[in-house]
Amino acid sequence: MGTMAVLKRWMSGGLITVTLLVMPGVMPVSFAQDMAGFWLGVTYPTDPNNDIYNYTASLTSSGATIGGTARTANPTLAFGGLAYVSGRFANNQLTFKEANRNGGRNDQNICYWDVALTYDPVTESLKGTYANIYNPPYCSERGGGKMELYRIRLKSGTTYCKNAPVSLNVTGQAIRWYDSPQKTRLLATGSLYATTLPQSTTLYVTQTVYNTESPAVPIAIDVIDLKINEVAVAPESCGRQAITVSATGGTNVEYSLNGGPAQRSPTFTNLAGGTYTIVARDPGGCQATRPVTLTATDPLRFNTVTATPPRCGSATGQISVSASGGTGQLSVAFDNRNYLILNAGMATPFNVPPGSYTLTMKDEGNCVQTQVVSVLASVAGPKLTAVQANSTTCGQDNGSLLLRVADGRQPLTYSLDGTTYQPLPTFTDLKSGTYTVLVRDADGCADTRSATIGASSGPRIEQVSVTRANCGLADGTMSIRASGSTGLTYSLDGTTFQPSPDFTAKAPGSYTALVRDGTGCVARYGADIPENCRDAVYLPTAFSPNGDGQNDELTIRFPGERMTINGFRVFNRWGSVVFSLDPFTARSGDTLWDAMNLPAQNRTGSFAYVLDIELTNGEPFTYRGTVTIIR
Repeated sequence: MGTMAVLKRWMSGGLITVTLLVMPGVMPVSFAQDMAGFWLGVTYPTDPNNDIYNYTASLTSSGATIGGTARTANPTLAFGGLAYVSGRFANNQLTFKEANRNGGRNDQNICYWDVALTYDPVTESLKGTYANIYNPPYCSERGGGKMELYRIRLKSGTTYCKNAPVSLNVTGQAIRWYDSPQKTRLLATGSLYATTLPQSTTLYVTQTVYNTESPAVPIAIDVIDLKINEVAVAPESCGRQAITVSATGGTNVEYSLNGGPAQRSPTFTNLAGGTYTIVARDPGGCQATRPVTLTATDPLRFNTVTATPPRCGSATGQISVSASGGTGQLSVAFDNRNYLILNAGMATPFNVPPGSYTLTMKDEGNCVQTQVVSVLASVAGPKLTAVQANSTTCGQDNGSLLLRVADGRQPLTYSLDGTTYQPLPTFTDLKSGTYTVLVRDADGCADTRSATIGASSGPRIEQVSVTRANCGLADGTMSIRASGSTGLTYSLDGTTFQPSPDFTAKAPGSYTALVRDGTGCVARYGADIPENCRDAVYLPTAFSPNGDGQNDELTIRFPGERMTINGFRVFNRWGSVVFSLDPFTARSGDTLWDAMNLPAQNRTGSFAYVLDIELTNGEPFTYRGTVTIIR
């Protein structure tokens, strides 16, 4: 049973005291459209002379029927006793009337209320009006006013994953979050509370309206701790393995492997060796992962299956097989009956006619692998049907052979010596004589035939002799010696031919010597007439710097107007540089050295020099020599 308390309300006639029953405890959090729960609010009387009161209602709900208790107080007056309420809730409208414990209202100087409120499910509020239930002589005042009530209700979910972000949202006014019903420690304020939770827990929430904090409402949060406790590995046939997962902490858990599709079964089968990641996930999004490594086994497999078609028109081809893995001795068959044993993983090649075959490989553990292989139909080897031989002309090595071939597996290649093969059936620039031609196809099948290229006569250039042209002059010569025909004429430009094989007054450069016979056959030979500019530079071997006006200086002379001097250095007999010039452009007759840089007593004897120049034809050249100074 509850304790007794006093409910006091201020009226125009003075203080009224009513004895009501106070009920202990707090109602649990309610469901949608259910008015049950603890509501805290405030009343605003229409008469400004009356006090503003806090108002609490602990409502019960049974369908549309509303019951429960209510209390009032103001900031200067503690909550009084209970009034009992009864009413209905429909279409978001809540109406109820207060009464005493026995359902009556005939209490001296007590005014019970008639309340009409509108429910807002978003804010979990009830707002409306209250009016005194006029009941003379017990309640002789027709007062009333406005009322608003608020209920704490969890709007967010109640189930979360362990240590995952949690964002809790409740309704109410001036919300506070505590760790216990005694409000031992304040965790947060405000309607939103963001945290992480390592385990299931109960939080306690209050609201404050008109300076009055409500009792703590428990908010139970269920934390899902999904775990993969065990992973069992079991062998299967043919080197495959199975994984079975054991998980706790969740319901309706699904499993996936390496990001594959999810399944309800905790077992994965037919797995090869390797590292896998197992994911367990419940419908709420909680998940756990576990890596597992399967020791690789060597499964039975075909390594190579090679089908060789019949070669060179023969009746049978071959199938070669190699395999590895499996257990014990391996064997292979075409008809799944007559098995051949593999030695060192290889089977003796099968000689078979063209067709499609199913190979069956098995080990001693009856693990079986199959593979289909086709042997292509026979293709006849290549056949040389004709060889067209074109004779040489004008005594040149310009004969040719054209081969015509039928059949053979592409690609075909061709040869004149059986060693070097080419992809084209034509051979050019051949000497006269007899040749053995060969054709070979992709299977190595070959055919051969002889062919003869006829000889011919024509001029032949035996030798071309040239003399240099002097620097800057067109005085070079070229002489052509030829044989092989009669009526020979000669040319260096391919237009003008002369009977003489000698050409004079030729400028330096590259030429093509041509010899033509009486039948019009022409032989060609390339030759160059070089230019001799090195001997065109002159330096005296001695000079006498005595001031008599004759041979007082070492001068340079050359054909042409200018020459580039890249450097000039003079050395004494001990190898020391006694004079040098930087690069400059010289004229013929310019002085290189007058010896005036030497003391008078040293202006005698022999001196070595190095002269770096650029010849008039652009060729760099270095002159080394000695010069003697005579007194």
